[in-house]
Amino acid sequence: QLDQLAEIVSVVPSVKSRGNAVDIRLEVETAPDVDVPLKTDEVVDVTREIIEQDMGLKLGKLDVHMRYAPYDPDWV
Repeated sequence: QLDQLAEIVSVVPSVKSRGNAVDIRLEVETAPDVDVPLKTDEVVDVTREIIEQDMGLKLGKLDVHMRYAPYDPDWV
């Protein structure tokens, strides 16, 4: 679901169980012109909703690492 958000190119999750919670690290590749703080907040909110509401799990630690996709001149 995260890779369907606007301006998200790809998402690579890493999930670890820790007691009764799950720790998640997300490697997120975004479009070159994305507003990183705003997009990070959106990714965190959607991830929390998926884990806690849709899957019924407790979210422990969440690390989101953003990087820009290479600029493609054809996007102009």
